[in-house]
Amino acid sequence: LASSDSAVEQSLAVTDPEILGLQDTLEPALGVKVKVEKNGSEGRLIISFSSPEELQILASKLSKQ
Repeated sequence: LASSDSAVEQSLAVTDPEILGLQDTLEPALGVKVKVEKNGSEGRLIISFSSPEELQILASKLSKQ
């Protein structure tokens, strides 16, 4: 039952217009695939990278102030 609930929550996150909008904003800003998962008022942000160099670029972008 728990895995079924998790699958339902993930599918809802993908169709939530607010979440999709955030993903659409973050992906071009960071230049990589981004996934936002929401569970009630909490959630997580998953940022994908494909190389150590890309990770360094992401870290640089995220740490700029």
